[in-house]
Amino acid sequence: MCDTESEIDIVTEVDPSDAGRIQGSEHARLHAVDAMRIVTGVINRFADDVPLKDLRASRALNLAVDRGRVVRERFAGYAHALSGLTPPCAGGFSGAEPYPHDPEEARRLMEEAGWPEERALRLAATTDVEPVANMLAEDFRRSLDLEVGLRIVPDEGLLAAQHALVEKVMELPFDVLVHSWIDLSSDAPPEFIHGAYFVGDGPFRAGPPVKEFEDLMGAFATEIDAERQSELATRLDRYVYDEALSVFLVAPQALYAVNRHVEFVGQAATLELAETGVTRDHWSRRDGENDDRGGTTVATDGRATIMLEEAQEIIRAATRKAEEIGQPMNVAVMDNGRQLKAFARMEDAWLGSIDIAIDKAFTAVSFLMATQDLAEMTQPGQPLYGLETTNGGRVVNFAGGILLTREDGQVAGAIGVSGGTVDQDQEVAEAGVAAL
Repeated sequence: MCDTESEIDIVTEVDPSDAGRIQGSEHARLHAVDAMRIVTGVINRFADDVPLKDLRASRALNLAVDRGRVVRERFAGYAHALSGLTPPCAGGFSGAEPYPHDPEEARRLMEEAGWPEERALRLAATTDVEPVANMLAEDFRRSLDLEVGLRIVPDEGLLAAQHALVEKVMELPFDVLVHSWIDLSSDAPPEFIHGAYFVGDGPFRAGPPVKEFEDLMGAFATEIDAERQSELATRLDRYVYDEALSVFLVAPQALYAVNRHVEFVGQAATLELAETGVTRDHWSRRDGENDDRGGTTVATDGRATIMLEEAQEIIRAATRKAEEIGQPMNVAVMDNGRQLKAFARMEDAWLGSIDIAIDKAFTAVSFLMATQDLAEMTQPGQPLYGLETTNGGRVVNFAGGILLTREDGQVAGAIGVSGGTVDQDQEVAEAGVAAL
């Protein structure tokens, strides 16, 4: 982002490491939103050659970390130190103080636990959290007086690494994995965060199931009283903290740089920019003047949105394909702000598929992926299980919704098709995409 006035007012989430530069800009305003996401260290309690199942060792790992330095130096102050897996702004937060940075006590506990001499601590991370992993490696070396080997999983090897962790099909090649995750429900973090890391079928569980945790989680899952459920959520977070089941790191805030004349309300749970708009002084509304630059209109989130003529041509291409395969369809096109741009219901297309087509487009543009890609990830035990219950039940997790993108990769909107089999819906949607 430039330090001079941009031709187009922009709203974008930014890396916190850019905070100082952006805040110093003449026109940019920096907004921090408490977000439902965490960065934590997954402890490999399956390991047999090191005492990571010993409470003294896991507490030593937590006492070795200078969370304040991570918040200051990596996140420019835009993060909260964690004392469990629940972000401080979420329901179920235990209120516990984060583990202090105490290298002397950390070293003593690790020695008591019996960490083997000459055995390096194996740290791993994905590229998105590599800077945090580098800081964590420094803290472990200094505080524990151990050799630390850091392995960064390259993007091309991410799928295989995820398979090893989720499926538990092979020995895990790390002692601590730096991992980021989000909670899609701020009211009940155990549903997405604690469950993902520690329940028996949790995708990120890296150790034997813990009976006390399983009992608490079972009670939480079957409780219908809201007050009692909140109490159980707090007990779960406190139990995880007391037993040091993870290396608790930080809860980053969602940080947005917003140029002048742009207004928005941040949505913590999904990191969406809710209620985004512009003032009358924004270039797009100045005295009703048209943009004289000749380019495509740009939405307030910085992405080139779909135009009406384009949306209509996409629908024509899709309905031609539907006629070709002999299946009446409902076809919806949304812009990149999730607003319906154009819609067509072919003769004899199912009335019940109207909303499904619209919601497929809504889903694709909301999560920036094709709806068919959500199918596997939203199955029981998978990372996004339960996603279809969010957003007022509008999320669709089967084929027929596809993003519409510009040649430069900018998201312009999405198409949603419904009325046939999922394969037919997908075929017709792809025909519409090809028209852009």
